[in-house]
Amino acid sequence: MNRQVGDLVLDGSGMARRGLILRHLIMPGLLEETEAILRFVADELGTGTYVNLMAQYHVAGKVGQNGKYEEIARGIHREEYEQTLALARELGLRLDPRVLGRRSDERANRGVSFWSSSGFEKEAVMADTVRRVEYYYVTVPDVPGEGQRILSALKDDGVNLLAFLGFPLGGGQSQIDLVPEDPRSLSEAAERAGVTLSEAKRAFLIQGDDRVGAVAETMAKLAQASINLTAAAATGAGAGRYGMILWVAPADYERAAAALGAQ
Repeated sequence: MNRQVGDLVLDGSGMARRGLILRHLIMPGLLEETEAILRFVADELGTGTYVNLMAQYHVAGKVGQNGKYEEIARGIHREEYEQTLALARELGLRLDPRVLGRRSDERANRGVSFWSSSGFEKEAVMADTVRRVEYYYVTVPDVPGEGQRILSALKDDGVNLLAFLGFPLGGGQSQIDLVPEDPRSLSEAAERAGVTLSEAKRAFLIQGDDRVGAVAETMAKLAQASINLTAAAATGAGAGRYGMILWVAPADYERAAAALGAQ
């Protein structure tokens, strides 16, 4: 696969365009195997390989029952994760920037648990990713089928959306917001379908581990920077993940990007 697609290439908004992403699940007590794997990656694939070190292993199924598979009947120790991270950095591998951090608020600690002699420690979470995104809106009659007409045209043209919102404007009109993975593809598809898009506007797309207070944390960053929120929508994505899109006034966009740590 590495020979076919090469190292990961990101566009200006941080979206992967092509290339290899390697995810390695750290297993308890198997650091020698992890070291061998990471050294192979560095030596054979190259240090430009994008590596995501996963600490999410948890005991499930028959593991640990009636003495079965005792060697993996625990989560990983924090030290095992930190040693793996240190080795990957020593080898010069290109690491996923969403490394685990420590949290002082126990109620907010949701996501990855580390194991200690007394059981699971406080949990840590992967840092949220905050991306600058472009979006466009379409004004359509507020009648059944208009949203389906727009989305079907985009689907037929292979346009992938990062987010979609629709709401009534009043006066028999509705607005559809389209956040495309590739703005150019959206513009070209809309033109072919005879759909009139607004000019490009800007928002933020946030993705991360689902947890109590995830949205509140983002709101707090904006509040501390005295930035007013124009609109926002968030939802759980399943598999322990959530997503959120938010808007601020154009004059506040760069300050908000700095406050949120946007890519």
